Amino acid sequence: MSFPSSPYNGQVAKVNNISYQYNSTVNRWQRLLGTVNSASTATYALSFNTSTLVANAVTATNLLLNQWSVTISTATGNLQLTSGTQSISNLGYTGGNISWSTANQTDFQGNIKVGGGTIKSGGGAASIVLNNNGFTAPSIGITQTSGTTSSTTGALTVAGGVGVAGGLFVVGIITASNITAYTSAGSQFIGDFDNVTVNNRTVFVTKSVNSSTGIYAIPNGTSAASSWQAANNSNLTNASKILIATNGSTDVQLVSGVNGTGTYLPLSFYNGGVQQMVLSTTGTLTINTGSLVISSGTIYSLVSPGTTSTVGASQVGYLGMPQNIQSTSYTLIPSDAGKHIYISATGQTVTIPANSSVPFPIGTTIAIIAGPSATTVSIAITSDTMYLGGTGTTGTRTLAAYGMATAVKVAQSTWFINGTGLT
Repeated sequence: MSFPSSPYNGQVAKVNNISYQYNSTVNRWQRLLGTVNSASTATYALSFNTSTLVANAVTATNLLLNQWSVTISTATGNLQLTSGTQSISNLGYTGGNISWSTANQTDFQGNIKVGGGTIKSGGGAASIVLNNNGFTAPSIGITQTSGTTSSTTGALTVAGGVGVAGGLFVVGIITASNITAYTSAGSQFIGDFDNVTVNNRTVFVTKSVNSSTGIYAIPNGTSAASSWQAANNSNLTNASKILIATNGSTDVQLVSGVNGTGTYLPLSFYNGGVQQMVLSTTGTLTINTGSLVISSGTIYSLVSPGTTSTVGASQVGYLGMPQNIQSTSYTLIPSDAGKHIYISATGQTVTIPANSSVPFPIGTTIAIIAGPSATTVSIAITSDTMYLGGTGTTGTRTLAAYGMATAVKVAQSTWFINGTGLT
């Protein structure tokens, strides 16, 4: 028998009853020491079955293949491959690298073990599949007990990041400088926020022991507004909501708001387990229990022109009559209710505006005093009626120096005025 004319790497042939194997690296046939039966020709290939090779192909104690020696352990029956200080055996692998690639494939039907743990099992459903992009597996357990403390230290480190299509379950702590969560369908942080045992609920807490916790919502880029929002519907498209918001440098806000066609709701304040105060959607503030206490400052009845006052003259007012001093002609405004207008210069006119422009509440009382230098002060009314007390005459009145007059609104467009030095 002669050598095949177009041999392939690893091909076995017998010539004159001597076994040879073709080595394409050195482009020659090399003699095999030992006895190889006919099964070797049938079973030798780049992919081979270990049990068949051991049972049928190797019958001698040693088989010299180029620089490697293939042996069978008499104690365990395991295949051993050695070359100098490098070896693969039942004791593990020592020496150079093991690589998988399309050019140099290894189909191993048994188990590959690292540190006593199996990472590939029989090529079945539970196998790890190796390819040029990495590997896939139904599950991976990492038993290394050293904690991951950085991107390069610990049980599991991935320099390029980790992509997870399903869920990520972590019993310990996730440490990250930034956590980014967003998808086209919206992202959710889901935790146990309603556990019957309050201490078992998901909470936010600062990492520093014995330190206070502050949670911020901040704007991105050049925006100057942000808010915390809570909605009454898991579908946010049309929902009622409350906002704690910042509006740039304009103000900070507590807002009863909506998304889409949601319904505006009253804004309620609870304390002691009951509703103490509620602000309706029309702006009416109702105090259900207790009292309104003003520890400092002043309570005013302010009514904008063109609006109707809902505050009556029976409201809590001043203990005295605050002064509004004027040295020129002056038209009364809503905040003058309950005050006295002191005129310090002569020849000035004090005008009571029409109810259509400033609707003072019925019962509004305003005093007008002419100082020593105000020798002549006129008191006029724009279009409503002002009666002189005691006579019933109407029209503009004149107040002499040191004179004092009091005007009282008794109907929507009617005032009475009387005093000393008033004609």
